[in-house]
Amino acid sequence: MDQARIQELSQHIVGESREFILEPNRLHTYCKNENGETEEYFRYEIISSTRRRYSRQNGNMRSISILFAIVAVIELLLSIFIQSNECIGFAILLFGVSVILFSVYLLRKRSFVILDLLNSNKSIMFLANKPSAEQLDKFLTSLFIARNQYLRHNYFESPSDISRGESLARLKWLLQENVITQIEYESEKAIIEANRKIDHNE
Repeated sequence: MDQARIQELSQHIVGESREFILEPNRLHTYCKNENGETEEYFRYEIISSTRRRYSRQNGNMRSISILFAIVAVIELLLSIFIQSNECIGFAILLFGVSVILFSVYLLRKRSFVILDLLNSNKSIMFLANKPSAEQLDKFLTSLFIARNQYLRHNYFESPSDISRGESLARLKWLLQENVITQIEYESEKAIIEANRKIDHNE
């Protein structure tokens, strides 16, 4: 069943498109690229509060394009020295190949902002500058607000049917994930401890 959409982010680059949709209790993702199409749902419980950056590029293609450019310059200097039009033509050809290779390298270069998933080796990857760095940052801010509101609503106040240890573990998890502050953690921990003493006395 479809859920209400809080906010959406669309990212497009040559040969690839990504859609991210914030829903009340999860992030809905859709990706289409040369490998096919994937659609996934990530509950807020497993999305980490930290983000990291990653760049993916083909260093070999860049090196080859630079090599072609160097050879083109050498060929051009040689053609000037021996006054050969054929060498000039060959130098222009090599330089053209260098430009094409470097253009392909730039087109295939990717920069990502990554959110790791808790207790998993998987992650959620956002294109770093699409449609812009500011719009991505705005979306991620909304994501963490929605995530924190959901986690606070569902996990901050422990139900009476779970143990003290589970309550404290849940509280520590919320603190580690920046859902609650240190002050809130200490306050709620004191309440749990006080309730334990009351139950023990009874």
